[in-house]
Amino acid sequence: MQDIEELIAAPARHFERASARTEAEREEHFQHWLAKYGQPYSDAVIAAGDQPWWTTVDERRELFMRRYCKPEPPSSVRFRTLAQVRGEVA
Repeated sequence: MQDIEELIAAPARHFERASARTEAEREEHFQHWLAKYGQPYSDAVIAAGDQPWWTTVDERRELFMRRYCKPEPPSSVRFRTLAQVRGEVA
């Protein structure tokens, strides 16, 4: 079991807003995720005689970084911006 000081000292990555991270922080977050979850998963799948669904680290990084991209709203949405909702622009 982890000591309480270790938990307090650990970076609170899951509490930070993802959109506020810099490119370097995003890469650091990906490397942390890869070491903690991605690589052990991949190793376990390979040890079981199968192949992980992602074949390269770059392929997995691309999917991981999608969380930082804001998608376009659906075409059925009438208002595209908050200013339009407020009636500030046409």
